[in-house]
Amino acid sequence: MGIIECIGTVEKHRRSMDDNASRYLLFFKEHTLRRGQVSNEQVNLSWREIVWAFHCNSQEILVDLVSRQSQGKLLWENARESGMFMWMRDSTALVSDSQGGSDP
Repeated sequence: MGIIECIGTVEKHRRSMDDNASRYLLFFKEHTLRRGQVSNEQVNLSWREIVWAFHCNSQEILVDLVSRQSQGKLLWENARESGMFMWMRDSTALVSDSQGGSDP
């Protein structure tokens, strides 16, 4: 059901998201589903998914969707889990998101 929801999200943002962002989003959703099923084993995203996110042209959408996955609280743990610190090219946006948004 989670994968179907993810495909619906990709379809919804189809015009705004490129293929690399769609691939990352699909595998990130799969990752979050596996994380819920495995109790003691740490499940990490592969470098392949991180590279897809790095090369996508719609990183703002990915940041929004990753932060929604963590109930709007983008903490270091969430950024590390999503690989965001490796793929996000706009470091000022990452700092402002981690401080609670871009409002002054």
